[in-house]
Amino acid sequence: MGRGIRRFGSGVEYHFILLLTNGFIVVLTAALLFLIRRMMEERLLQPIIAISGAMDQFVHDYSTGEGAGKKGYLRSEVIRQDDEQDEMDDIVDSFLKMSGDIDSYIHDLDDLHRQQMEYAVQMELTKHVQDGIVPETVRYESDRFALIATAEPAKMFGGDFYDWFLLDETRVAFLIGDVSGKGITAAMFMVMVKSSLSQKLRLGVPPAEALNTLNDEICGCNPEGLFATIFAGILDTANGGIVFANAGHERPVVFCEKPYFQEMDSGIAIGLFEDAGIIEEHMTLAPGQGVLLYTDGVTEAVSPDDELFGEDRLLAYAPGIFDIDAAAASLKDQVNAFYGGRERFDDLTFLAMFYKGA
Repeated sequence: MGRGIRRFGSGVEYHFILLLTNGFIVVLTAALLFLIRRMMEERLLQPIIAISGAMDQFVHDYSTGEGAGKKGYLRSEVIRQDDEQDEMDDIVDSFLKMSGDIDSYIHDLDDLHRQQMEYAVQMELTKHVQDGIVPETVRYESDRFALIATAEPAKMFGGDFYDWFLLDETRVAFLIGDVSGKGITAAMFMVMVKSSLSQKLRLGVPPAEALNTLNDEICGCNPEGLFATIFAGILDTANGGIVFANAGHERPVVFCEKPYFQEMDSGIAIGLFEDAGIIEEHMTLAPGQGVLLYTDGVTEAVSPDDELFGEDRLLAYAPGIFDIDAAAASLKDQVNAFYGGRERFDDLTFLAMFYKGA
C-alpha cells in the first residue's frame, strides 16, 4: 500500500512538472510572439503606415495646392493613429490617385511644352519681322553724304527705331525714336509709329507737320498710354541745310572741329497730349561735318559703379571723328566698355550722317 501511495505521488509530481513545462512554453511562445509582433510593427507595419500616410498627404497637398515648396514630410506628420485603417488598401488607393495625377500632370506638361514651342516660334518670327523693319545695322555712302545706323536691342524686342530714305535726287529724310515700355507691346507700338511717320515724310509732309499729325493720331487711339520721343529731319545735299523737328528727343551731336550739341526746342513726346505744337527748325552742315542722333540707351548707360555715361562722355568722344565708320565703331566701343560687363538694360541705337558737299 505504501508503494501505491508513492507511485500515485510520483504521478502527481509528473503532471505538475508537465503542467509547469507547458505553461512555461506557452508564456515563452506568447513572449516570442509579442516580440515578433513588436518587431514586425517597427520593421514592417510602421513603415507601411508611414508610406501610406505620406502618399495620402502628398495627394491631399498637391490636389489642394498646399504642396508647393515642400521638400518632403516628417514621419510624425504622416503616421495616423487609426486602428481600423487598412494600410495596404490606403497605399493602393493613394498610388492609383497619384498615378492618375502624375499622368494628368505629364499630359499638361506636354501641352505646356507644345504651347511654349509654338510661342517661341511665334516670337522668333516676330523678331525676324522687327529686324526687317529696323535692321541691326545699315550703311550707305554716296558722293554727297554717308550714313550709318545701328539698333541693338537689350532684350529680344527693342523699342528704339530709326529710318532713312531718299526723297529725291538731293534730299534725304532721316529719323530716330525711342518708345516707352519694353517687350512686344512696345515693339508693336514702335512699328506703328515708325511706319506712319515714314509714310508721311515720303509723301512730302515737312517733319514738324508730320510729327504733329502723328501725335494727334496716336492720342486718338492709344489705350495703353504709350509714347515715343522722335527726332526727324531732311538733309538737302545741294547745300547742307537740314530742316528738322524734335518731339522730346535728345539733342544731336554735331561733328566738326569742335563738336557741340545742337540747340533746339525740346518739344513733347508723341502720344502724351493733343496739340503738341512741335515746331520746325533749321541747321546747316558744312562739307565734312556730320550729325549724330542717338537714344537714351547711350547717355543712360550704367557702369558697374552705377554712373551714367552722360552727355559729357558723349561729347568727349566726338573730336577727331570725320567719317561714319569711326563714329559708329568708337561709340559702340566706348559704351560697351563703360558697361564693364554689366548687363545692358536699354537698347543701343544711333544714326550718324556726314555731309560731303554738293
